[in-house]
Amino acid sequence: MNNVGTLHLKDKTYLPEQAGLCELLIKHNKHKLSYAIRNIQTNELYVIYDAVLSAPMEDTLAGLGAQNAYLNQRFGRVKVSSETFNFVFIPAELYAESSSSSFKNFVQSTKPSSTLTNSMLEGKVHAISAVEDAVISPLKKMFPDAVIYSQSEALIESALNGAATEGMKVIIQFNSGTFEMVVVANGEFVFYNIFSFENADDFNYYLLLVKQQFELQPDTPVLLAGEIEKYSELYRRIARYFQHIRFSDSTALVKHPDSFKLLPSHQFFSLLSMSLCE
Repeated sequence: MNNVGTLHLKDKTYLPEQAGLCELLIKHNKHKLSYAIRNIQTNELYVIYDAVLSAPMEDTLAGLGAQNAYLNQRFGRVKVSSETFNFVFIPAELYAESSSSSFKNFVQSTKPSSTLTNSMLEGKVHAISAVEDAVISPLKKMFPDAVIYSQSEALIESALNGAATEGMKVIIQFNSGTFEMVVVANGEFVFYNIFSFENADDFNYYLLLVKQQFELQPDTPVLLAGEIEKYSELYRRIARYFQHIRFSDSTALVKHPDSFKLLPSHQFFSLLSMSLCE
């Protein structure tokens, strides 16, 4: 059963004792918390949860643990995506462990934070980010072995997953109060950024900036994910400039059970893309 504003789907075949064979994926920003559980071996999805984040992370996690006993099991892997605007990407050839501390200067935050370094795209790029301790500490307390990422790694990995198409491609991920954009050219990572926005006009401004910067054409394919629907004003703004728009399909990433068939396949694309992060 779901509370108002909360989505919680759990396949009846999932048992708590299976946790050791499973991966817990957690995604959050200042407005929302989502998580998913998938079987690492069979790539089957067992649980999806999504709700507004209305309390401090520590209180939220305590409440979820009390309500859902299966979260208190020891999972085979735990991955956390923490939204931040403090990040930088360093090509592998420019990155050296001996000088890695100098890159922290690029991601300094005004709040107490931890600096993360994760490799992506088969080690071709290092993502360095700063995430707030107030959020990460409770998560690490509940899941000591959790690997922490910024929001960028999962979306970039999914954008390049099986990417062999020629020309440009754009992926836009909509979150609560933010959206992310990835630009891929000839199967190579070109651009990523995250933007805050309050309305369609704000979004339109940033969309045109990126369109102009990379000379995106009307026939450039655009893939949409997250909190967006076809008949929304955000979709109409995108359709002004691009002809080939489609929604992402998270069932291509993780096998969904029949009991999840009404779940919009694009809504949790970024969350489930974390399964591609190493």
